[in-house]
Amino acid sequence: MSLQYLADFTSKGEPSENSVFSTIWSEGLVLASYSDASLKAFRPSDGQLLCRDLRVASVKRTVELEDLGKVPIRNLVNNLSYSESQGLALSNSVDGSLELWDLTHLARVGGTSTEARPIHLGAGQIAVAEYAEESEDQAMKEDSEDSKEDLVRGEELLASSLDSLPRVCSQDRTTSRVHRVPESWSTCIHPTRPIFASTGSGALVSLHHTGTSREGESKGFGELVRIFGPFDGDDDDEGVNAQRASDEDLFGLKVVFSLEGEMVAVGTNSGQVFVYDTDTGELLITYADHALPVRSLTFSEGHHLILGSDDKTITIHDVRDLRRIHSLQEGKRRRRRIGSTVANLRGHKGWILDLKTSSDGRILASSSTDKTIKLWDLKVNPKTCVFTFSETGNVWSISWKPRPSSAFLTGGDDGVIRWYRSGGVT
Repeated sequence: MSLQYLADFTSKGEPSENSVFSTIWSEGLVLASYSDASLKAFRPSDGQLLCRDLRVASVKRTVELEDLGKVPIRNLVNNLSYSESQGLALSNSVDGSLELWDLTHLARVGGTSTEARPIHLGAGQIAVAEYAEESEDQAMKEDSEDSKEDLVRGEELLASSLDSLPRVCSQDRTTSRVHRVPESWSTCIHPTRPIFASTGSGALVSLHHTGTSREGESKGFGELVRIFGPFDGDDDDEGVNAQRASDEDLFGLKVVFSLEGEMVAVGTNSGQVFVYDTDTGELLITYADHALPVRSLTFSEGHHLILGSDDKTITIHDVRDLRRIHSLQEGKRRRRRIGSTVANLRGHKGWILDLKTSSDGRILASSSTDKTIKLWDLKVNPKTCVFTFSETGNVWSISWKPRPSSAFLTGGDDGVIRWYRSGGVT
């Protein structure tokens, strides 16, 4: 893979004056959430707008109100996550509402202009099952003529939705502690299993069913699996007890699963990061390198957890043996383990807003309030920044192309999605 990346193209369609807050790049579609609460779909091959707002149609279908004036006001989607193996995307809004999107049957719509494309039936309509072959010139002409039509509709993608997670209480398996499911601030869908994680107040983590099990299990979307928190179990903190925030002070800003889904990590407003065993909910380790909020974190292919903080630094941590070491303590009085740092990456001059690694774990892309994207080579020591791109505003989101990671995209304050490609790709 080339370490040189070049600006490729930008999103096409109706211009937006609203910021892009979150993005995902699936096999056939790019989804982007905007500050006007819309969720737009783009074709990843050329940035063509496919749907101006998936959520308009989904609200109509879900609420089923004849008087559109009664449709509730939506809040912006502040978080998107995607499971490539399941073909599912999960969105959650600042008001705690959630939507599950099935992207599997529309992969062909997002393909290149020379692939089979949908036949247009009229404004806002599409025949998903009917396709026609057409020349590249004809495809470009149609894109121009039908620029105001939605080629993809929310009704076709929406699998489930919730106004909020059920606010039920649950008792921890290994302690007598009782937790109440908090409203969702950040969610993440599991890479392979029909569950998702949610976090918010108290930095609690709750696991829920997606309701899409292929094994015949009857589980509803949002049904609680379990809930756990950072201060469950043994309260021996190896000297950090007096410095930590209380349950009430903590807030989970970002939750992510490891690549295989065996661990789940939460970044908090205190700067602490908690890593749990997904199956048991047991706290494996705590990272306390940052004194300011950690609002971006990601697991890499090389068994690393990478954290980005408002203190303008990025830290890398080895999580390879966390579960094995934890299991060796079975039957013993467990102490809260404080993790060490493998590397510190410095160079950004503002808050770290997003972190994403390429599929092979070679390159880390970071974005910041300093209006830049930096690419870091993780395979060398010391870890170095190999390229910096400047944009016109805060860069809130980065998404890599699904395997192979030969391209990535960004979204930020100017409302434009920008695609970048590897210099070794023509």
